[in-house]
Amino acid sequence: MIHRWLAGLRRRKVLRVASAYVVAAWGVLQGVEALAPLLALPSWTLPMAALLMLAGLPVTVAAVWALQPAAPRPEEATRAGAVDLALLAAAGVVVVLAGLQLLLRPASSPVPAPAAAPASVAVLPFVSFSGAPDDGYFSDGLTEELINSLARVPGLLVTGRTSSFHFKGRDEDLRAIGRQLGVGHLVEGSVRRAGARLRVTVQLVSAEDGFHLWSQTYERDLDDSFAIQRDIAEQVARTLRTTLLIEPAGPDRQAPALYPDLLVARALLNERTLPSVTEARTLFARMVEAEPDHVAALAGLARATMLLAGAYLTLDFEPAARSAVEAVERAVRLAPDDVAANLSAGIVYDTLALRTDESGYLALAMRHLARAADLAPENPEVLRSYAALLARQGRWPVAVTLCERAVARDPLDRAGRLQLAEVLRGSGRLADARGELEDLLRAHADYTAAHLELGELFMESGALDAAIVPLQRAHEARTSPRASFALANVYLNLGLTEELERTLAELDYAPRSAPLAQMIRLHAAGDGAAALAHAETQLALTGDRIWRPLVALEALATGALDTARQQLRSLDPELLGPAPPVDRVPAGTVLMAATLLQAEGEGDRAAALLEQLLQVLAPTPGGYDPIAGKLARSQALALLGRNDQALAELEDARRQGYRTLYDFDNFLRLDRYPSFAGLRGEPRFLALLQAIEHDNRTLGRTVRAG
Repeated sequence: MIHRWLAGLRRRKVLRVASAYVVAAWGVLQGVEALAPLLALPSWTLPMAALLMLAGLPVTVAAVWALQPAAPRPEEATRAGAVDLALLAAAGVVVVLAGLQLLLRPASSPVPAPAAAPASVAVLPFVSFSGAPDDGYFSDGLTEELINSLARVPGLLVTGRTSSFHFKGRDEDLRAIGRQLGVGHLVEGSVRRAGARLRVTVQLVSAEDGFHLWSQTYERDLDDSFAIQRDIAEQVARTLRTTLLIEPAGPDRQAPALYPDLLVARALLNERTLPSVTEARTLFARMVEAEPDHVAALAGLARATMLLAGAYLTLDFEPAARSAVEAVERAVRLAPDDVAANLSAGIVYDTLALRTDESGYLALAMRHLARAADLAPENPEVLRSYAALLARQGRWPVAVTLCERAVARDPLDRAGRLQLAEVLRGSGRLADARGELEDLLRAHADYTAAHLELGELFMESGALDAAIVPLQRAHEARTSPRASFALANVYLNLGLTEELERTLAELDYAPRSAPLAQMIRLHAAGDGAAALAHAETQLALTGDRIWRPLVALEALATGALDTARQQLRSLDPELLGPAPPVDRVPAGTVLMAATLLQAEGEGDRAAALLEQLLQVLAPTPGGYDPIAGKLARSQALALLGRNDQALAELEDARRQGYRTLYDFDNFLRLDRYPSFAGLRGEPRFLALLQAIEHDNRTLGRTVRAG
């Protein structure tokens, strides 16, 4: 019976077709295995293909048995045996090869299972399907708040806002987006507002295969937008098998009716244009007026105010600073453990420390930014802000580490990459910083801040001619007074007076910069008495503390010691006392204090102050010693009468690239600094000045000719 059945299989060509099927199926599986990595196919593709091939074998055999005649036609009978033998042999080879593949594959038991990767997610910008102008900002704000909520999930890695918003308005494959951001999951959605009603549709998608893991549509009143955002975060966390930390009294839940305005205001603030920041400040102020204890609105109001006063120069600085400090102090008092409140407080105090050189603000900035970093150790904006503060204290390795973490969390954030370039430059890795900036500008050719940073890097390297192109690009954007002043400084050092005056005249886009432009003109003319009078007038008119160090410096240069003492006491009351805080006061302020004490006949106290400063400025063995440190040490050594050492520091600075005889901070020429009074007759000092001037004039002629 078995013999007759086997003969029937051969007559109906079942063995032939089955053998051919096995060979073809093996070839298909080999192709799928080879192409799967190239096409980014999901991991289940090969097992699924094998299962389908296996399931198809009995179906094919049954179909051939049913459709083929029981006896072969005469013309086929003569060649059937040879073909069947060949196909059976090929099928046998396939079986042997498959067996060898299984035997030679390493056993799974001795190989440890890979550690489970932490869950990761990116929230893509929600699409607005409403027509009102603010609805786009509302959708953006809802996206940002969802990012912030998910960032509080333990063990969940959340891509930062800027990298997520890089894909706003782009129709790209979700799997490709997941690969670019390095995440396993994506949240996407849409928002539609109609009067007081809100419709939000949201999906959680696997970035590996694009499959939807969870979706939901919410139709509620607009006042319930916070509840919607919170529910989405909880559902995403639950789907990813983790737990969302629910805060019992988050400040965002204050005044639910104001929450839609909060979303719009935050989105406007993050856009970082003059119109958007101005509108954001108006919205935050309206919210604070309606709810004076609204922590999130207070924090946002302070940041918008300081941006307009400090960066865009559209508000008078002193009253703006007072209102910003009042807002952040109230916010922190109401919610001492709120991330936004501490971040805003740190940024406000850091801005004041930079603007006024008052050491008390530096300590406050450190306290609040350190607290924000403790509360949100993976928040990219917190990491960047904290890194910037640590960098100014010379803690470069920590600053670089924090910036690298920020970039890892928000890889497409150009501000994060710019901050990384800045700390690389500060740590002495100038080539790495330049490479980072040039890569950044290839991707964002219109990024003003990156052009400015590249220009300042060239200035530090002594390549004043190369600095002109990026600084000119930044200046032409008419949004950064710092860029305009940096370009003016290059022209002043190159002796290009016409270009200097043209640049200062073009600062008309920032009217509050006009008094500083006039100060530069007076320094360029060498008129110290007029510069002192101008600075004193501006301080009296505006009360802006940026004028205090300028008044003190000009007073020392012109011998007005009483005026200098008054301003130094205002800058730091302890500096002229018995225990001066040298380690937390800017080196320039300490040098002015020592110059004053020496001029007043208190040489011992001045010497003690300078020795402490030299200890603070001592370079780290094997570390980077910036030009600024060499210049400060040379001033201290000159005041101490150690002229040879002072000149050695200056000559070393020149070898390192020092070419800006008119410094960028004060636009005061090097030999006009009162601390160098004892060197003005030294031949080596005069020769150094002449050599730098010659180099700069030569570059200036080349620039003008080219």
